[in-house]
Parts: sequence; C-alpha cells; structure tokens
Amino acid sequence: MGISGFTTIRNGISQGYPFLETIASALPICDEFLVSDGFSTDGTYEVLERAAAVNKKLRLFRDEWPVKQKPGGAIYKDVTNAIRRRCSSDYLFYLQANEVVHEDSSEYIAQIPEMLPSVNTFSFPFMYLLSNVKLLEGFRLRFSKNLDYIEAIDDAWTLGIHRSFVMKQTLRNLIHPKALMVYLYRGMERTYADPSFNELTRAIDLPKPIFRYYALFPANFLEKMRGHSELFGNETDEPTQLLQTLERLKDGSPEEFWRNALKMVREAYGKSNVPTANYPPRLATVAPGEHPRIMRDFIGDSKTDRYGVRESIIESIRSS
Repeated sequence: MGISGFTTIRNGISQGYPFLETIASALPICDEFLVSDGFSTDGTYEVLERAAAVNKKLRLFRDEWPVKQKPGGAIYKDVTNAIRRRCSSDYLFYLQANEVVHEDSSEYIAQIPEMLPSVNTFSFPFMYLLSNVKLLEGFRLRFSKNLDYIEAIDDAWTLGIHRSFVMKQTLRNLIHPKALMVYLYRGMERTYADPSFNELTRAIDLPKPIFRYYALFPANFLEKMRGHSELFGNETDEPTQLLQTLERLKDGSPEEFWRNALKMVREAYGKSNVPTANYPPRLATVAPGEHPRIMRDFIGDSKTDRYGVRESIIESIRSS
C-alpha cells in the first residue's frame, strides 16, 4: 500500500518557507512526493529541480495560480486539489510547505495503513510556531485513503469531503430516517464535542506533532506581513505601526523582535476568528532540541535573517 505525499509552493525562498525541509522530512514516509510550483520567480523552482534530480520519488509540476483572488482563500484549495488529483498511491499525505515532520513520527506515519486498514481518514497533531514561540496547537486531517471524495477544503488548511459527496449521502438517507438522524447527530457532536474517534476517521497522537512554522527569520516575516496586510483590515493604523516597530527591532534582540511579531500574528488570527493560545512563559517556547533535527540549525541561528537553501538538505533528499 503506497503513500503519495503532496504540497504546493510559490516563491518559497522569498517567503521564507522551509519547503526543502518539508520535502526531506516526508520522503522517508512516501513512495512518491508531488510538488506543484506556481511558476515561482525567486529561484524556488530551480531548487526543486535540483532536488528532483537526486531523488526519483520527487515529482514536479507547474500550475498557474489565478491572478484574481477568490474569497476565503479558495485559490489555495484549487491549486492544492489540482496536485492532489495527480496522486496515484493508495494513501494521501498532505503537507503545506512550511510544515515539517519530526523524525520520531516518520515510522509511525508510514505504518498507519498496516495498523488501521479499516479507517479512511486520519488527523494529526500540529504545533504552530513563530520561530520557537508557540502560537497554538491542534489537529488537522492530513492523511487518508485515496478516495475520490477526499479533497482540500476551505483555504486548503486541511483535507475534508467534497460537497457533492455530502449531498449524495444526504439524499440517499432521506428514505432512511434513522440513518439520517445518525448523520445529523454526528454533525452536531462534531460541532460541539468532537471525539475524533470512530470507525471511519481517527485522530492519531503521533510521537511528536507536525511542526508548522509561521515564520523562521525576521526579514522573511516582514516581507510576508507586508504582502498579507489585508489580513489585518484597514480599520486602524496598528498593523503599520507594528511593522515599523519590527523594522527597528530586526537587527536587535531576537527575543524582543519575536515578542512583537507574536502580537502582530495574534492580531491576524483574531481577525480570522482563529484564537491563539495564551501560553504562560514556561510553556511558550520550544527548545531547539525539541524541533525536528533538520530544523535545529535554523532555530539556534540568531545571526541569519532570512531563509536559505542548505546543501545538507539536498543530500538528505538524495539519500531518502
């Protein structure tokens, strides 16, 4: 039973996404790993070509991203589903280009098809980080059987079921009131008290969560915030003032920079109705040794201000 991993990327170098580390962390799990590049202009695709040249499991595609934005981040869903439909294995493993699998979880994920063959979909724990500062923790459905009704949903933050499948199942069960009530109850249960455990879907407590890096380096973070200022709206000047503050702090204390950056990100998540966790200081940071091994040099580096391609990761991809 094979596993197809997949992701999308556009201008990952300038955005500061650790996309090579994402690929390197997933290759030991996958029989193939598909990458859709949105015609990057910053050298990202050329780096991907180098990686694909040293590992035949890595398959590259180029897909145009629509020029006009769609509401709710649907553009990301569309490009993600374009690459998802090219997956040929029995199982799907979806990672975004700023997410890295911890090496302690690799074997566990690879064995899931053998351990739970009757389950269709799996949610994994994720830890959201701003450098080494925790934003929040949660589960995302990112691993599933390659069923035609499974696709990326909303802004592609997770996998889910296609709306046509929902309608089909609803209509089928209109003539079976008891079965329909079960569906309605489970929908209510998922909304208010999700147990994340039944015969078809399962939340898996991996040895270590998937590490999702909102940002790693100051310069990349500032570029990302300038490009996504619409997240903060135009009601106040606070985002602009925060950016100006961060510009002044960029070359100073990393702790002070990320403390102010955290405030900005929380503002963004708040406007998107995604609450972040107010961790006490002793729980707010993740020590470098707790991160995936291939990320530790980045986390411990206070002198570098932007993402760069490391030859050691290319070699890691070669040997996966």
